[in-house]
Amino acid sequence: MQRKQFIALGGLILTAHAALADPILDTSMPLICAATEVVNCSAAGDCTRSTADAFNLPVLFKIDIPNKVAESARVGGEKRVSVIASSTEVAAVTVLQGVDDADAWTTRIDGSSGQMMAAVTSEGHGFLVFGTCINL
Repeated sequence: MQRKQFIALGGLILTAHAALADPILDTSMPLICAATEVVNCSAAGDCTRSTADAFNLPVLFKIDIPNKVAESARVGGEKRVSVIASSTEVAAVTVLQGVDDADAWTTRIDGSSGQMMAAVTSEGHGFLVFGTCINL
């Protein structure tokens, strides 16, 4: 009897885990992402934490994976468009990469939570951008 109860409990746990792992984002549709926190590190090793607008970085991103386009908007209204050079999806996580002028970027979006993390490398420093994405 205990073995059947253990198996039933194990089945319930696996079912619950599978339900929690279901993506909340549909990457076949455009996403809107907001940067909530940024860490800026210089080549000398000095790091500063603040908001995206404090570093003159975009606060909002529209990511259209099927059309391979990432658009951004800064607080002052400046908009930019960047081509998504590569897109990989593994276990509800999407990894995007691209180049904007001479700056390289990689973005990781967790489809099960909507959490976004991006790394942007520029001459002499790099940024780690943390945020959240939702479907439009």
